[in-house]
Amino acid sequence: MIHDITINDLKDPVIDSVPRISWKLEPKNSDFSMKSYRICIKEKDTGTLIWDSLFVESRNTRYIPVSVNLKSLCRYVCEVSIKDTSDNLYMSEPFFFSTGKLEDKWTAKWIRAHFAKDKYETNQCASYLRKTFYAEKEIKNATIAICGLGQFYAMINGQKIHDDFLPTPYTDYSKRVLYRVYDVTENIKKGQNAIAVILGNGFYNSTTKDPWQSSTAIWKDCPKLISELHISYKDGTKEVINTDNTWKSSKGPIIFNGMRHGEHVDARLYQNDWELASFDDSSWGNTAYARAPGGVLSVMEMEPIRIRHSFGPINKWNNSKGWIIDCKRSIAGVARIALKGKKDSMITIRYSDILHEDGSLDQEALASFSQDAPFHTDIYTKATDGTEYFYPIFSYHGFRYIEINTEYEPDLSDFEIWALANELDTRSRFECADDTVNRIQDLCVNSSESMLFSLMASDTAREQTSWTGDTGLSVEQMATNFESLAFFRNWQKVLREAQLNSGTVPCIVPSAGWGYNGMNGPDWSHPIYEVPMQFYRYYGDMEMIRDNYEALSKYCAYLDTMANNGIVKYGLGDWCPPFIGKAISVNMESFKCPIEVSDTAYYHSALKSAQKSAEILRKYKEADDFSQRAQYVKEAFRNAFFDKETLTVKGNCQTATAIMIFHGLAENEEIPLLTAKLVQQVEDNYGTLDFGILGQKAVLNVLGENGYTLTALKMLTKKGFPSMRHWLDMGATTLWECWNGGGSRNHHMFSSVSEFFYKYIAGIMPSKDARGFDNIIFNPPLDMPFNHAKASINTPNGLSSISWEKDDDSFKISIKVPYNSKGYLYFPTKYRNKDTKSSLTGQGFTYIKSNDNKDKYVVAVEYGIYILKL
Repeated sequence: MIHDITINDLKDPVIDSVPRISWKLEPKNSDFSMKSYRICIKEKDTGTLIWDSLFVESRNTRYIPVSVNLKSLCRYVCEVSIKDTSDNLYMSEPFFFSTGKLEDKWTAKWIRAHFAKDKYETNQCASYLRKTFYAEKEIKNATIAICGLGQFYAMINGQKIHDDFLPTPYTDYSKRVLYRVYDVTENIKKGQNAIAVILGNGFYNSTTKDPWQSSTAIWKDCPKLISELHISYKDGTKEVINTDNTWKSSKGPIIFNGMRHGEHVDARLYQNDWELASFDDSSWGNTAYARAPGGVLSVMEMEPIRIRHSFGPINKWNNSKGWIIDCKRSIAGVARIALKGKKDSMITIRYSDILHEDGSLDQEALASFSQDAPFHTDIYTKATDGTEYFYPIFSYHGFRYIEINTEYEPDLSDFEIWALANELDTRSRFECADDTVNRIQDLCVNSSESMLFSLMASDTAREQTSWTGDTGLSVEQMATNFESLAFFRNWQKVLREAQLNSGTVPCIVPSAGWGYNGMNGPDWSHPIYEVPMQFYRYYGDMEMIRDNYEALSKYCAYLDTMANNGIVKYGLGDWCPPFIGKAISVNMESFKCPIEVSDTAYYHSALKSAQKSAEILRKYKEADDFSQRAQYVKEAFRNAFFDKETLTVKGNCQTATAIMIFHGLAENEEIPLLTAKLVQQVEDNYGTLDFGILGQKAVLNVLGENGYTLTALKMLTKKGFPSMRHWLDMGATTLWECWNGGGSRNHHMFSSVSEFFYKYIAGIMPSKDARGFDNIIFNPPLDMPFNHAKASINTPNGLSSISWEKDDDSFKISIKVPYNSKGYLYFPTKYRNKDTKSSLTGQGFTYIKSNDNKDKYVVAVEYGIYILKL
């Protein structure tokens, strides 16, 4: 009955924020009605009850706040009980959460290796730190709070204490630094123990030059560590092992490490058993105290990065530079490689998802932005004649192909490919009878997973940074496909932390100072409203709306200052339309839609979203102000760009026409006419697309919303350039950056096609005014060129699904509505020239007249499964 319980949208999390508990219900009977709930919380170790809500009369199952003082670094066990209207009692299984440091002051100090003297140190080697301590008594439990900048790899008594990768998320470290908490009870023994930590550079200490000013970031400094190991003994006493200047430090086998670059390891430099208490560290230097990074220490409240997929390669071949290993699909992650050959041999390993025509590895186009160090290259020097195992611990690579330069022929079994990503649960499934459509959906999911490295990276290799516009365009499908709210709650904080006092935000986040004076117009800055609004609609999260409201208000005020008579023009535009040639700026910005058209449309949407945010927060006076400002922009857009007589939007292209509709700049009576104009523009272009990433979002949604799903689908699956089928025919396993295959071969910015599949091919979506899928639209299309489709979404209230299938005689629709949601099923008034209203008999449908579509009936349905045969 009670299932899928989360705390702050996470399962068994470590938190510093107020716990907010949510759960889902799956009653056996459709007439079930929840009357009340009760939440009890106890300390796990002592069983002490610390909070009892008693029974609260409410049907609410989402975001119940826990108003109690919690202890730091403590583990809690919880139970939820509910009663129905007949006073039947239902209880959940126990569930857990732990706390971080909360408001407790850190007793540990930041430390650094003795040789890492200042931020101008150009040596990119890793720092090896260790501390021995003696546990005199039997241990009850032990918890470590730890943060290593830029990254860390921690062990106790030689055993890694965390099963995740790259555990310190990339933030503006001068604003906020995220630490981790681990239960290490099983790692510590009575007697002598040793903590060992390797520190890498990450994005905190980048000394190589790149266009994004990474090497001159305000936060840049040498790698450093802060850690508190809290031990509770069975006799009731406690002990804390802090980082201080009694720790020891040394260099080690990792002689170079850098994001976008890789790791260079000289295994001959490994000091045997340095991770153990028995190691003699008398020759090591004492650590030194380090400057704090400046940002507030907060515990990481999102899913960690773990191995999402593990598989082996499928092929290999030799060329003049070494062996090429084909890993079957493009990923972001690492390869665990069994390295053979003689002692002292140096093995170079390079990564890419592109090949030259002769089958050799191609890094040239993607590597052009990186200077001073090899691009996505690992170098390993062997210490023995035996097999040694290697994978990088302080970087990840974007690749399908591995080039390895060895004196021997490697076996495919030498390679284990680990696709890494934040461990977001898959939320949804989509499938239809068209294999091309299913494969495009796979491209979207594969690319999206590849970007999950504590931020939504734009690509896997060239930049590994989070471009704001790309994220805004992908956020709806991310909210659909993945349980991603906690992940994006952190992303939105990073965006707000990058906002200047003027209200502007950069085009990448975090920003080391780059992206504030170019490429950050209303288009690329739109996630400042799009992310909170989509998560309100898909998850019902009001907290993000509330937390974001001041930043959004400031941003709208900034847009006002940039506008001339309601028109803005300083954005990036409809990036990456179809072009022939290299993936360089002059081609990638060769779009047809004028920047002032798309910018002003996004300006209008920012104000309308601010209006809705104010209404949600009951700031009605402010909502009215935003509404008036939006109306002014709408009138300015229409006066400047729209010819009402010819229904032509400036630019006269698919993107321009669709943007006017999608961003609410057309009057209701104009929408059918403008949509017909858009369809004609597609036909005039021989049924092919002419848009970039802004246009794709608008065109697909406008066509789907207004009954032209098939037109959109034909564009996407059309054989030849430009289309997504063309990518598939060229061997794509992920979404690409450019329609002709140029640029990055793993880029998520076109992934909004996935939400189109759910909404308009399967026919399931939250209503426009929904809060967390409380109102669900079921609107299957009838004219698809295949005979079935289905989709399921794990909504905040439970699983919702739709499937439809057709044959020569009938059209069958099956839907599921979760408890606490209401469904609205749209279906045609006539099917094969027969009235369909008789299909409603005996299923508990409530008929509603469809005001927006005279050709369709609408029925309202409550919790349950419904089957309709037309």
